[in-house]
Amino acid sequence: MIELDAFLTAYDPSDLPGASVDPMGFERGYLYLADKILPGLTNVASVPRYFSMLCAGTSLANVASTASVRQQREVRRDAAMRLERLWALANYLAARKTSASVSGLRGVRYVAAEAQRLDTADASDANPDYQLLARQAPYGVLGIYGSVSEELKLFSDREIMELSPDAGLRLADAFCDETEMPAKVKKVVRGEGTVSLAILAKWGETAYLKGPHGPTEAACLGEALMRDPVRARMCALLAKRPFMDHELQNARLAAIAEGIDAQGPDADLREAITVILAYETAYTWSVLGFERLLFMCRGATTAVSASARANDPILQRVADALPGVVADLERSLTQVSTSHVGANPEQLVDVREFLKRTAESATDVLATSEAFVDRHADIQRGKFDRGRRKLPWLERGTEGLCLTMTRVGGAAGEITSPDEVRPHAYRFDAADAMLAAGGVA
Repeated sequence: MIELDAFLTAYDPSDLPGASVDPMGFERGYLYLADKILPGLTNVASVPRYFSMLCAGTSLANVASTASVRQQREVRRDAAMRLERLWALANYLAARKTSASVSGLRGVRYVAAEAQRLDTADASDANPDYQLLARQAPYGVLGIYGSVSEELKLFSDREIMELSPDAGLRLADAFCDETEMPAKVKKVVRGEGTVSLAILAKWGETAYLKGPHGPTEAACLGEALMRDPVRARMCALLAKRPFMDHELQNARLAAIAEGIDAQGPDADLREAITVILAYETAYTWSVLGFERLLFMCRGATTAVSASARANDPILQRVADALPGVVADLERSLTQVSTSHVGANPEQLVDVREFLKRTAESATDVLATSEAFVDRHADIQRGKFDRGRRKLPWLERGTEGLCLTMTRVGGAAGEITSPDEVRPHAYRFDAADAMLAAGGVA
């Protein structure tokens, strides 16, 4: 029998390719480049206190000395998920009392429903086994924060979910002590009875997901962030150059790159950022071209003809811009002098070939649009949904281009500029949150 371990997955809906979120096939290159500046982090694991709570729940498990590997993992897994449910409810109860925000709390609608149920029943105690999320293991703290916890070295043994003594266990103890976790909560995490709502609400104030961290908890989180040398150097640059008011991510990246000595110890990061900026420019122009095709098909009562595409001003802008955009990306890679990114990373080859084809067709707007259609079709056929290959959102007919019944993505309205295309998020929210939590200045 094959045993599937749901703990510590790499699942991250905003950080990994999947479903139809990557219609032009840029996600693999993005992930490669993101790992070159902030390895180990993900976009959605951006509330540092979840790491503390995960470690605490794991540490509170009653694991028998004679337990098998599978039993150890299951006991620790169940304890972590039980604490997650109690902590989430404690946060909600405390926030309801103080009108604080619970943004970032996973499964908040499930928590609100449970709180409403308790109110209706005039209950005084909370049961730790209420439903949190449709599937708590992959979508809650274990799945979303578990893989990052590994990268932060909070676990010494993934198979049995054993905390590292100098990092994970220390963080667990700090969270329990500095939030003054009630003894009754600890008992319930171990599977003993229920806990009063009053106790949970009071604890939720000190264990609030966005509340101040105690000195030891903050130190542990700061140390965890800095354990990877590349991540540590990039985070030091982020700490020196925080976001300005209303500043976009790429503007901050460009400012950081300008401040790095091209011959200094962070030259590899400068090169990585330079490639990222060129890659994102190519991405936004490509998405603009594809979105234009979707918009034209969506607004047409008949198939979009070849002449309509050939004479469309937005597609013309895209075709005109692509040669220079592609040249900038190629230049950024040929000028790489360190091995950190590399001049010809395999993860970028596929995108680069597609971009070169579109640039070569730039004198023919129709050919450029055809390159977008072909690229999207190739990408969609590489995806599977319940064992079946996904179909593209656009198809060619005898009368022209039209939408298929499978279209599930794309912008809600018309976009006319690459500035309206949201670039990939390079994990800044997670890094900045960890820097703040760890008191790194």
